[in-house]
Amino acid sequence: DDVVDREDYIDFVTYELLSGQSVMIAGPRRIGKSSVAHEILRRLEAKGCMTCSIDLFFVSSLEEFATKLAQKICEHRWGPINVAARTWRSFLDVFQKVIIRRGNADLEFEIQLPLQRDAEPYAILYAALEMAQQLAKKRNSRFIILLDEFQELDSLGGTPLLKKLRSIFQQQTHCTYLFLGSKPSMLKTIFADRRQAFYRFAVQRDLPPIPKEAWEEYLTRKFRLAGKTITPAALSMLIEETGGHPHSVMQVANYSHVISEVSETSTINADLIAYSIDKTLDAMHSTYEAQWNEIRTIKNAAEIVLTIAEGGRPYSLDLDPGKVSRVIRALQQIAIIEKKDRGIYHFVEPLFARWLRENVAK
Repeated sequence: DDVVDREDYIDFVTYELLSGQSVMIAGPRRIGKSSVAHEILRRLEAKGCMTCSIDLFFVSSLEEFATKLAQKICEHRWGPINVAARTWRSFLDVFQKVIIRRGNADLEFEIQLPLQRDAEPYAILYAALEMAQQLAKKRNSRFIILLDEFQELDSLGGTPLLKKLRSIFQQQTHCTYLFLGSKPSMLKTIFADRRQAFYRFAVQRDLPPIPKEAWEEYLTRKFRLAGKTITPAALSMLIEETGGHPHSVMQVANYSHVISEVSETSTINADLIAYSIDKTLDAMHSTYEAQWNEIRTIKNAAEIVLTIAEGGRPYSLDLDPGKVSRVIRALQQIAIIEKKDRGIYHFVEPLFARWLRENVAK
């Protein structure tokens, strides 16, 4: 119910994965990728698919990745296995007890799991992914595996790991992959550069922006369910000031709801939204300050960012166009700005642009 106006997109990607086509969704953090992806998995499960997901942002080693993946896939065969699986040993200890306790004699499920304690991560990965393939094949179904923050695999194993995974993935007939990432330029390189292991393995499906009308319908409905009424002027201000950025919209809307509860008012007006935006900016001050400090480490980036925040064009500055291009690519790589049109860029988070105008530019 809280996935706003992405019904056609969700349906299309759901059936694309169901058909066996792997998909890649790239975009900055806090734009709703994970929410959409998990709704897609929910619908696939309703159609009889098996699914699992791993957020690689919270995985610190190749062994932990292999073990977590093995645990999630094995649960489709033997049910929940409760263990904080950071190492193969910790998983194996619990796993063997589960199998013995449940009286299963078929440890070999058409493959031999690497039950040796010194099994290397690649062996664990191969066994887990082969089990996913065999499970789906035996049930005449499909296994969908979501790998969030996929670009983090580069730090876990680099090119050798990506090559190994590609060699396994491309041999599977019943497993499909949904890749997510918050570093669009890096993720696009992985899938679009012919020198990369995952060249053309998945199709890219960018998350579409949410139209103003969809936000208006959603916010009006949610406030009404909470016993509130939001005025047309307040709606317009909320959407325009946040630029429709999902996380920012939700932050401001939630803050205005809290304030209305505390002040015992049932009407969300423009003044309340303006106050909520100010308070949201206060709450985000440390985050935005850290982003600003990161920007300042890039030569000439501060000047370019402030120019864009004030509505100017970066190529109008008295700087070498080549330098401007390099800075813009760097800013896009860390998800600060996006290209809107030729020579025109805007902020991924419009509230950050406002914070810059109010705290830095002046």
